[in-house]
Amino acid sequence: MHKLKKIFRILSIWLFYLLIVSLPFQIKKSYFFDDSYNKGVLIFYNTNSLYLIEILGFLLSISFLLYILFFEFHVERFRKSILMLAPAFIFLILNFVSLLVHRETMIFGLFKAIIISLLIVIFCFIINILTVKHMFHTSFWLILANSCIQSSIGIFQYFGQKSLGLYFLGEEFIRSYIPGLAKFKQALGQKWIVDKLLGVYHETFIVRAYGTFPHPNVYGSFIVIGLMMSIYLLFVCRETWKRIFFAFAIFLQTTGLAISFSRVAIVSFALAFLGFFALMFIMKRNEREQRKNLFFTLSMVISAAIFTGLLFYPQFLERGGVVSYGTTNKEAISDRRLYQTISLHMITQHPWMGVGIQNFTRVMDGHTPIPLQAYQHQPVHNIFLLIAAESGIPAAIAFCIYLAYIVYLGYRKKESPLVAALLCMVLAYIFISFFDHYPYSLAQGQMIFFLLLGFLTASTILDQDIETSESIKTKQPRLEAVV
Repeated sequence: MHKLKKIFRILSIWLFYLLIVSLPFQIKKSYFFDDSYNKGVLIFYNTNSLYLIEILGFLLSISFLLYILFFEFHVERFRKSILMLAPAFIFLILNFVSLLVHRETMIFGLFKAIIISLLIVIFCFIINILTVKHMFHTSFWLILANSCIQSSIGIFQYFGQKSLGLYFLGEEFIRSYIPGLAKFKQALGQKWIVDKLLGVYHETFIVRAYGTFPHPNVYGSFIVIGLMMSIYLLFVCRETWKRIFFAFAIFLQTTGLAISFSRVAIVSFALAFLGFFALMFIMKRNEREQRKNLFFTLSMVISAAIFTGLLFYPQFLERGGVVSYGTTNKEAISDRRLYQTISLHMITQHPWMGVGIQNFTRVMDGHTPIPLQAYQHQPVHNIFLLIAAESGIPAAIAFCIYLAYIVYLGYRKKESPLVAALLCMVLAYIFISFFDHYPYSLAQGQMIFFLLLGFLTASTILDQDIETSESIKTKQPRLEAVV
């Protein structure tokens, strides 16, 4: 029995690590419906796709559930997490209730509801199994390695302005002449400052870096997480060779983030890093060695930012800078405002149960003030409005309480570098969630979000366990002295 228990635990952990390794890859099987295409334009939100990471998630969930049911159930950890799990399960139940209310479209939303169930089980796995710090560091190393690989792929894509043939990993087919790709108009087609200095000219339109993700914004958000993990590991690391590697990784990933030209991702990284720096500066102000490491980390990040800023400054200006301007950006902002108007109309018309999970793009024509073009059938670029519109205001409130309680737990333990780094990553992803839909609408975005939530929660429980064990150790000599 003990061997079987060990096998299930090891199997669960290795499936989890394999899931992390597979996270950037769009290996999937898509299922199309009658309304998946509108006038020849694919509406991605009207399709159901089963990803490799979701298959691994299902296998992980089965292994984990068997493990806790038959071998080991952490009652204390469950008790500590019940307050945050309650709103998560309420959110899940309300999604299934929304399915029942909208029976005519149940087939479309059932898959999404099952995936949400899967994500919550993976969240429970993380807070139950990640009980030692080296498991966090192993996960961070895997994400960091993935982020560096994705940055390298993105760099080759950007400077070559074409895909690398990694179709078996889900890489998009990239050419500047293909309509629908994320690209911007650049005078003389110059991709970086060196082109301008040497007088080199290319195609007028420049395609942003994709990696193996479905869109540069998703790619950029993943690089943000990898960057923050690099910064944390550089801050806590003592070995010289590792510090050199992390410094190099910061420069590589900063370049990868820059060529995504994702404004929200770049701003979220800046906010996350400044938050981590401020927390560590305040909490470690009396620890000289920690302060020294912190300022070394700061110097690396600033150097990398200046380096990439100089390389791609003209392109950032053409893209619209940090704040959007220009004709293309005005059109994008106009579309996003339209989606918000549509979502608010859905919420006012269906405040309790919404229009049905996964139904936003299917019913948006009945809630728009103006006729929509085929390409405009997209979810609202705000996951909180999207949840409220599809599943109802109570579901959105339950989800917000779930997030708020996890953030509260992290803030209480912010003196720990591990907790502080994860807290800033979660807040960065929440910030992104106000400006885009992929943390809720795309498989990779959903998985990244729930992994971060699980990491943060597990780190706060880990910190409590360490404190408890240390207090027991300090009390033990006193007992022996009395005896």
